[in-house]
Amino acid sequence: MSKMVVLVMGATGRQGGALARALLEKGHCVRAFTRNPNSSAAQELRLLGATIVAGDIEDQRSLEQAATGADVMFAVTTPFDRGVNYEVRYGMAMADASKKVGLGHFVFASVPLTGGPTGVPHFDSKREIEMHIRRIGIPFTIIGPAFFMENLLSPEWLAQIYKGIFPTALPAGRRLDYVAVADIGAFAAKVIENRESFLFQQIDLAGDSLCGSEIALLFSRLTGRDFRYVQVPLEWMRSANEDVGKAWEWFLRRGWHIDVPRLRLGYPHIAWHSFERWARQQNWNAVQAGSATDS
Repeated sequence: MSKMVVLVMGATGRQGGALARALLEKGHCVRAFTRNPNSSAAQELRLLGATIVAGDIEDQRSLEQAATGADVMFAVTTPFDRGVNYEVRYGMAMADASKKVGLGHFVFASVPLTGGPTGVPHFDSKREIEMHIRRIGIPFTIIGPAFFMENLLSPEWLAQIYKGIFPTALPAGRRLDYVAVADIGAFAAKVIENRESFLFQQIDLAGDSLCGSEIALLFSRLTGRDFRYVQVPLEWMRSANEDVGKAWEWFLRRGWHIDVPRLRLGYPHIAWHSFERWARQQNWNAVQAGSATDS
């Protein structure tokens, strides 16, 4: 495999960071695009061998300069800092920069297929970006990661897990598709290294599919504490973020249905994380102790 030059947008975030690390481990050249080159995440990537590229997504010229000479751009967007309108604008800007400099591959991290508009702002915004990617005619691959396992490490979730509770808005027996961030990075690296096999495809990603009661039992086994599953009202999910609350409303109404066994069979070289494997790699010492503070 020849060495490739990959421009990783959002390299200091979870998905971009996972991909940057996967590519560096494989010996590729990573350009890590960031607004803050002095951040600890950027400095960590620099130590691993990445080239840190300081730039502003709202500056089209800086995007084009960063992309010039690269083989591929990996793009990821989020609405949670400046809203969905900004997300759509900079998602389109990244695709436009890819077209302007003639990149051979544009890899976009979206969400799993939903079958049309959902009413969930951060789902539908990514659909707008996908349509733009197709409309401008660039060579692309779209990946759609399911619910991040790492979301459970956020303070809101951990506060409940420390109490011996695993809560979601779904009935105890309703499954939700999960994926580990490391698997997103590994899969995106595979897509980048095997461009011809993935061109113009959209592939949903999940490493496991579990219901809440199964996760509660798993936490009980891992920590030695009694865990219980609690179905919480949608209002609880909306309390932190209205957009997230609408996502859970959509999960309750429809949800994803990713064929995890088929995905694992089709891509056996990805070391897919089951939820249990991922959970065993985390530090649950505070949970085991029943602490109300993070360890």
